[in-house]
Amino acid sequence: MELILEKGERIVSRTDLHGYITSVNETFLKYSEYREEDLIGKNHNLIRHFDMPKIVFRLLWVKIHNNLDANAFVKNKTKNGNFYWVYATASPIIDKTSGEKKGYISIRKKADESAIEQIEKVYKILKENENSGDWLKSKEILRDLLQKHDAKFNDLMSKMQAQGAILNL
Repeated sequence: MELILEKGERIVSRTDLHGYITSVNETFLKYSEYREEDLIGKNHNLIRHFDMPKIVFRLLWVKIHNNLDANAFVKNKTKNGNFYWVYATASPIIDKTSGEKKGYISIRKKADESAIEQIEKVYKILKENENSGDWLKSKEILRDLLQKHDAKFNDLMSKMQAQGAILNL
C-alpha cells in the first residue's frame, strides 16, 4: 500500500559518514513504520525500496561526498511492506569551526505526483537494465535522458518537482 505524505510534512534523518543513521524525526518514524531504536545505528539503505535503481544512489553519493547537495525522487519501503515516494535533498553536514564533514542530512518532502508517474517509468527501465547485469546501458539511458533535457541530474529533478511532468520520454 502506498503512503502519501501530507503537504508541508518533512522527513528528516541524519547519518554518519558511512550512511548509518544517527537521528530521525517523528515524521520519519511515521512513514517508515519503524521505531527509533530499530533505526539508530542501522544503514540508511534499510528503507531503500527494491524498485530503486542503484545508479540514482551512486549519483547522490558522488554529490554529497563532494560536499554538494543532491536531489532525487526516491521510493522508500516501510517496515510493514508499504512504500512512499519523496522528493529528497541530501546534504553534507560540515562543522563550521573545523570545516570537517561530520555526516549527512536528508530532508524529504511530498513528491509531485505527475513527476512520480514519469520518473517511475524511467527508474523501471534503469532497474531492468541493472537487474539484467547491464549497468553500462542503465548509465547510458540516464545520460541520454539528461542530454535530451540539456540538464544535470539535480537540475532535472528540481525542475520536475517544481513543474511536474516535463520529461520527453
